[in-house]
Amino acid sequence: MLGKSSGASCHGPAPFGQVRSSRGRSADRPGSPEHRISIDNGRIFKMSASRFSRRAAALLFALTALPPFLMAAAGAEPSPADALVGVWEADDGTVKLDMYKAGSEFQARMLYGNEIVESDNVTFKKDTRNPDPTLRSRSLKNIVFVTGLRWTDGEWSGGSIYDGSSGRTYNCRAIIQDGKMHLRGYLGLPAMGQTRILHRVRG
Repeated sequence: MLGKSSGASCHGPAPFGQVRSSRGRSADRPGSPEHRISIDNGRIFKMSASRFSRRAAALLFALTALPPFLMAAAGAEPSPADALVGVWEADDGTVKLDMYKAGSEFQARMLYGNEIVESDNVTFKKDTRNPDPTLRSRSLKNIVFVTGLRWTDGEWSGGSIYDGSSGRTYNCRAIIQDGKMHLRGYLGLPAMGQTRILHRVRG
C-alpha cells in the first residue's frame, strides 16, 4: 500500500503538471483559441490607439490653432474712429453730450446745455425755435443735435450740429487733440465758426 501510495504520489502530480505545461504551449500555437484572442486583442488595441491618436491630433491642432485666433481677436486695437465715442463735457461745464456711433456715422445727444435749460438749471426748455413747427413742443433734453460725422483722414467731418437755443443748423467737424475733443460748428468755411473744447467724462 505504501508502494502504491508512493507510486500514486509520484505519478499523480504528473498529469496536473502536464496540463499546465500543455496550456502554456497551446497559447503559443497559431490557430489556438488563446492565440486568436491575443491577436484580436492586439488588433482592437491598435485600432483603438489609432482612433485615439487621430482624435488627439485633431484636439491638439484645435488647441494650438485656436488660441492665437482668440488672442488676436482679444488683443486687436480699437479703430481710431471709435475714439470719439463716449460722454464729453465742455471744460467750462456749460455743455455735456453723449457721442455714439450709428451705423457708419457718429451722432451726439445733448445731456446738458446752460443755454437750453430754465433758470433752475435743471428743467430743459422746449424746442420753440425749431424751423419745423411739429418739433417745437418737444424737450431739448437728449435731442440728437449732432449727426452725419464720419471718420476721414484723421478727423470726423461732414456733420451737422443743431443749436437748440437759436434753431439754426451748422456744419461741424471734430478732432481729438491731447485727449480732448475739439468740436467746431461753422457756416460755409471751417475757419468761420466756433470751437468748443470738451474733455472725456470718466465713469
